Amino acid sequence: MRKLLSLLTQLATRWLGTELTLAREITLIASGFSIAALAATYPLIMHLGSVLPNDLGDPVLNAWILAWDADRLLHGLSGLWAAPMYFPYEATLAYSENLLGIAIFTAPLQWLTGNPVLVYNVAFLASFVLAGTGMYLLATSITGSRAAGLLAGIAFAFLPYRADKIPHLQVLMYGWMPVALWGFHRYFATGHRLALTVFAVAFLLQGLSNGYFFYFFSVAVIVIGVVELLTRVWTRPRMIVELAATAFLMLVSLIPVAIPYLNVGANQALTRSRSENIMFSADALAYFHASPNLVLWRDILP
Repeated sequence: MRKLLSLLTQLATRWLGTELTLAREITLIASGFSIAALAATYPLIMHLGSVLPNDLGDPVLNAWILAWDADRLLHGLSGLWAAPMYFPYEATLAYSENLLGIAIFTAPLQWLTGNPVLVYNVAFLASFVLAGTGMYLLATSITGSRAAGLLAGIAFAFLPYRADKIPHLQVLMYGWMPVALWGFHRYFATGHRLALTVFAVAFLLQGLSNGYFFYFFSVAVIVIGVVELLTRVWTRPRMIVELAATAFLMLVSLIPVAIPYLNVGANQALTRSRSENIMFSADALAYFHASPNLVLWRDILP
């Protein structure tokens, strides 16, 4: 064990001081987080095609939605919203998350294997890798330190909150947020339009993985964007045009997704009462609560 730890320390030290291309750096970091995700979720790796993590509630629903999305992608998304559930109601996929931001990556595996359980578990594990790698990129870009980026990635990918949301794949798939902020940061730092494209694509993928994040994440993006724009617009006035054009294209691309949800909400009067909002909202004490799934904290922060 000591020899293994010594070897890992030597490799880490060498890596921290080595010049790497961005593609190779991302590959190495993603590989490391893949190994960490497999270890953290063991023994799931032994049953990837036959067992769903946590329970048979939301994981079953999300596995089915990913399979449905994959089927519709084969048909150019024709009939996507007319999911075969809740007959005779229409546009029933809009009763839940569409998960398109996940399905576009997992669909090929669904086509090859026809195993929705395997597909779900791969997406589940990938959520850890995406969160860790995304935060690594953001933190490294801001601090200039790979060590800081690695620590931030580990904290973000394996934070205690995830243990309480194990059955909710759409919540676990929050890793596009740091990727988007990384692109946003690089754009303001360098002015490169490719970085702005990375931001836009990651933002859309985040919202298409979890619709609620469109609202929550937009607040942070708007605040950061306004502050950065006010700081840099005098030296780079073209930013106004580029940001406005990007925002417009993003809004237009979301119209086909937004319309079914707006129609279902209006037709079915799907609104939350004030008491429900209060009941399901977080409060200050939530920061001092630990999930019973956590071995270390569950007895300390019940």
